[in-house]
Amino acid sequence: MFPSDDILGIIEPILINKGGKMITTDYNKLVRDLIVPSLGRRGVFSESRQLSENEFRKALDNKLDEEVAEFHEAVTLELPKEKQIEEIVDIISVLLTRAQTLGCNKDELEIKIIAKEMDKGGFETRTFLISTTEQG
Repeated sequence: MFPSDDILGIIEPILINKGGKMITTDYNKLVRDLIVPSLGRRGVFSESRQLSENEFRKALDNKLDEEVAEFHEAVTLELPKEKQIEEIVDIISVLLTRAQTLGCNKDELEIKIIAKEMDKGGFETRTFLISTTEQG
């Protein structure tokens, strides 16, 4: 099994031979780098193209929405922790790639996360702000 074969269920089938008839399924979405080569190794024809920088940023934003929706679905369906963590990994991967399109690498992002936590704290105390009242 190839590293990405376990996630092919998400985008498979591109073409299915049903009684001699080929059926095409359109996806029009960003996929991980190893998906298309893996499809080819499995004898599945696919059509893909390289995105421009602007298209790539937009596709990453769409991918983030998709991955967050998949995470929410995994939580709602009470899927095993491993599946929920897998969805979190997908979200982080998309966010890291999106940060790179803004010129911020993983190490720089980690520094910014630490700085933000030092300034405003993290979420360890589970504080849920209900309201504030100020002198008007």
